Amino acid sequence: MNRRMPVLIVLAASLALLCCAWQVADTFAAEKSRGHAVPASLLPRELKNVDVKDHFIPAGTKAVGVIQSVIAHVVVARRDLGQAYYAADGDRLFEQDVVFTLKDSKCRIKLANDDIITVGDNSRLAVNEMTGDRKTPEKKSVLELARGKAMFYAIRLLNHKSATMNVVSPTAVTGVRGTKFGIEVTVTNETAAAAQPILLADASADWGRHLILAQAAPLPGVTTVVHGFEGTVVVTSTVDGRTQTVGAGQTLSTTPQGIGALIPTPPQVSQSFQSATNVPPPQGAGGAGGTSGGQTGGQSQGTAGGTGTTTTTTTTSTETSPPLVDTSSVTQTQSTSQTEQAATQTDPVTDPKTNASGGHTGYFAGILTNLSKAGIQDVYVSRNRYDGDSSVWGRGLLSALDYLRVEGGGKFGNPTLKWAELFGATKSSGPLTVPVSSTIMGTYTDGYGGQYLEWGYATIPSFAVGTENYAVDNRAYYIFGQSTTSADLMSLTGTAIYSGDAFGTYWTSSGGVNMSGSFSCDVNFATKAVSGFNLGVSGSNVSAGISAPANTNAGGSLYGPSGSYIGGPWGMSTNDAAAAGIYKGIKSGGPY
Repeated sequence: MNRRMPVLIVLAASLALLCCAWQVADTFAAEKSRGHAVPASLLPRELKNVDVKDHFIPAGTKAVGVIQSVIAHVVVARRDLGQAYYAADGDRLFEQDVVFTLKDSKCRIKLANDDIITVGDNSRLAVNEMTGDRKTPEKKSVLELARGKAMFYAIRLLNHKSATMNVVSPTAVTGVRGTKFGIEVTVTNETAAAAQPILLADASADWGRHLILAQAAPLPGVTTVVHGFEGTVVVTSTVDGRTQTVGAGQTLSTTPQGIGALIPTPPQVSQSFQSATNVPPPQGAGGAGGTSGGQTGGQSQGTAGGTGTTTTTTTTSTETSPPLVDTSSVTQTQSTSQTEQAATQTDPVTDPKTNASGGHTGYFAGILTNLSKAGIQDVYVSRNRYDGDSSVWGRGLLSALDYLRVEGGGKFGNPTLKWAELFGATKSSGPLTVPVSSTIMGTYTDGYGGQYLEWGYATIPSFAVGTENYAVDNRAYYIFGQSTTSADLMSLTGTAIYSGDAFGTYWTSSGGVNMSGSFSCDVNFATKAVSGFNLGVSGSNVSAGISAPANTNAGGSLYGPSGSYIGGPWGMSTNDAAAAGIYKGIKSGGPY
């Protein structure tokens, strides 16, 4: 089976592959026209050239929920926007579906694991992943709000030992501990980012010791606002990696400049947001959507489509449908959550989140496989430069709260996996002593036995977190060296061109496809910016690439005397595909 991972362009990080997906048998004939169509001029820009059908279109992926209620005009599209249709009450949603609400339009979504989302107008929401149901001990929802506003109800029943919901936006990742929260994403300029340089991380004396080549590269003018209504949520900025807990009655904003201050939610703001996202369930739904969308494939059935009022029910042991917003269940959820968190072990080593200096500092990047589910857990990339003789962290792209911590064992010669945090840091491995098998690929030396940079790959055998087993069974990569001193960096002027090699692995369930290629970039020492960063790797019918600024995660540092060398990690993921690796190079006219 051939897989392709196309080169990333500015403000896009896309991986594409042909894969086997859960199939849903659709046994019904195509529906007749619904009369919901609008002129193309009223469609959002992404759908201007898409033939939006006025009837339901089933997908070949896993069914994950139902659209309980539609107010006015709502469009559901496949992830690649190759197919789209005007939605109606009772339509099934499938994994990777993207929901667009038009002007003065709203909708209410109920996922199969009982989570509920009400979406305001002029919004774009994607259902990236959904697992679990009311009978399983674990449930997970991963959603993506690119613009607009939505209210999220994270419903957790007593039989759920683990329940997580992550909402990704251009400037934040929101991990849920609570039960009701709202997110609003405003986009004021969707084209300006193409001209933005990639700045070095620090403007201080050691500015050049760590380069942020691209870290989720949010659009200029994109603001994510999180409102807490019940329980708590943890918000992580995709710009500066900082986290903040938002409680009931609190509001937090994240922008391209990083995370903002936590403030009390003004009453008028709270009322306005709730009004803008209020979508009642259909009449007779009993909080679970009635019989709407009950037929495989999503054909509308039953009495869905009414405009009934919101009802509040109480969960009991004999209930056949979970509540929509159940205050007694909310109380039980908080109590259960607190008990589990208290029982969760805490890593005794804290991530300093600063850039180390010295003779063996660097990064690693790798992909964690969930062996129990034969799939990708997440991509883990170091977001800071660490001391390779001590602890090194690789943080998740999906959730920056998640990480793998490896101890180098002396020059990263005998590394050991010591800790893992997964599922938005709701699951901890506890202390680990899992040996890491590493192989040196190459070095840059001074010709006299001194070593300025070393790179290689590694794998990590199976280890358990909770009831599931994980491994880094596709090649992970590391790069460590002698970071350039502050004095050296401050003495540099003008612009230098760096070029060299790049390596990576494209994830597969059979151990991955190893890739190699090249990279180049320009570093302006006067403006402290990196520009023209280009990386391309390929191997066995797959490829990956970065053209910066890019909506992916990459970083790096200058190494050796006078910044003679450069090196760093990169990682990317989407849908069921992922890749990670490193790059390294020499300054033009170098090495010194």
